[in-house]
Amino acid sequence: MFQNEYSKALSAAESATMIARQVDNTDLLWYALALTGKARQKLEQNAQAYQAFTDAVSMVESQRSRATVAGSQHNSSLPYLALVDLLFSQHRPSAAFDYAERAKVQTLFDLLRNSNAATNKGLSAAERNEEQRLAGTVTSLEFQLDRQSQLRNSTEARQTSLRERLRQARTAYGEFRERLFQTHPRLKLDRGELPPLKLEELRSLIGDTNTALLEYVLTETNTYLFVLTIEKDSKTATNKRVPTIELKAYPLEIRNDELTARVRQFERQLTERSADFQETSRELYDLLIKPADDQIVLKTKLVIVPDGVLWRLPFVALEPVQEHYLADQMQISYAPSLTALREMRKQPRQLIASSSFVGFGNPTFSKMFTNRVELAYADSKVEPSIQQEEEVKRVAQTYGDPRNRVFVGTSATEDRFKLEASKADVLHFAAPALFDETSPMSSFIGLAPGTSNQDEGFLQAREIINLQTTAQLVVLSSAQAPRHLQGLAMPGVSWSWFVAGAPAMMVSRWQVEPAVRLNLLTSFYSAIRPKRGTPVSKATSLHRSMMSLRRSAEYRHPHYWAGFSIIGNAQ
Repeated sequence: MFQNEYSKALSAAESATMIARQVDNTDLLWYALALTGKARQKLEQNAQAYQAFTDAVSMVESQRSRATVAGSQHNSSLPYLALVDLLFSQHRPSAAFDYAERAKVQTLFDLLRNSNAATNKGLSAAERNEEQRLAGTVTSLEFQLDRQSQLRNSTEARQTSLRERLRQARTAYGEFRERLFQTHPRLKLDRGELPPLKLEELRSLIGDTNTALLEYVLTETNTYLFVLTIEKDSKTATNKRVPTIELKAYPLEIRNDELTARVRQFERQLTERSADFQETSRELYDLLIKPADDQIVLKTKLVIVPDGVLWRLPFVALEPVQEHYLADQMQISYAPSLTALREMRKQPRQLIASSSFVGFGNPTFSKMFTNRVELAYADSKVEPSIQQEEEVKRVAQTYGDPRNRVFVGTSATEDRFKLEASKADVLHFAAPALFDETSPMSSFIGLAPGTSNQDEGFLQAREIINLQTTAQLVVLSSAQAPRHLQGLAMPGVSWSWFVAGAPAMMVSRWQVEPAVRLNLLTSFYSAIRPKRGTPVSKATSLHRSMMSLRRSAEYRHPHYWAGFSIIGNAQ
């Protein structure tokens, strides 16, 4: 920031703010306000910095109602994360947590909008066309105004006229959008505009005294951990017992680049079955979990909200002490955010039309599919195998329902998936899948080509979000995550499945031997299959399956058992 000349930086940011207001450029305005806040914070003007940051957040959130075809030039979570840093320095953990959650919600919203993946599910053709027309008008006028501002022969009258037309077009789009949300109450939520968390909702998310919620946040300068627990009940004035939420915040004192290096080293050690992983495992435990030991030591269930590179980290394989893993004392599931988890848990269970388990395995890829994958993902090996076919048949048998349906080879098509998705309780893909960080909503499951010329076998996240399924669980047992994963693809794909109807997704982080994977999966499906008695949660079932391998002499190394995780409603 001007080589630490913060007064000059403040002057420049305030000039940019004034210009942005004059030309009605909210994208430039929020960024200029954020820079103003940063400069004031460096000048120890914290009250003014807080005001600038909160004004920037208001501008960011006001943009949600505006039509746009291109994302911001800047990361719009920046003012939220700046507030986390500032509020942490002022010892205000509750306020810092609020902005940390709002940052994750904004990141999801940006992902959907910037990927052109906001759902249109439930809209009529006329509604889709009208929204597209109004949005196109706004975009065209924005381009025209931007071009006029750069022309030497542009006149103030011309720019004023364009600004007024743009204002009217934005108003028309905003009013139409509100009518859409009134007609389709679920649409606003599905597009990533989630209402803020409330205190009573946090109580229900934690649920009991055995559970802890852990949320990680990476800012420009630090990494933070927020931990929420219910320790005991307290009596109100009417003698009604109310669970007391304890929120504690921990600065972890590590920057993103150093954290990334450590996580990737650990991931490499596990995928390669290295014998020297334990030192890294204990270091990561000491860094990421140990600061909260006193708060979580007696807990048996963790729900973790990772951030950035931490989506790569199998927390179950962290070691408090040698030969003792976090998985030995706790079952762990993950969520894109606690706000998202609230919605995933609220998802009503839909009636199943006919099938219970629907599986796809060993799809026969088209030549066009193979060529596109080799061109776009040269560093990834995306291939079906006969072991995938054996897997899907075995786990279907284990699930043990006569309504089960399995599709392999040339029958494992995208067309067939779309027909069967609305009839399934569980969807299992023993087929190559890839999380694409460059374009997260282009993440895909590879299937056989269908009858349509447009159906090449790429079942992408941007398609899934507009589909409908009755599945309560989606399993991707052969997923891959390229080395450059930065933490958008997994939460983005899980949100796509949630909008489609599935509140939970189980994924593999790396590939293990087919026989080992089948061992874990058959144990998992045996636990969750329909039967009399108290149902076992998905998180408990996966934990037991992991521990079965973990306690065996042959598969003690976490390479074999730590690769699977559940994202979303793991109950």
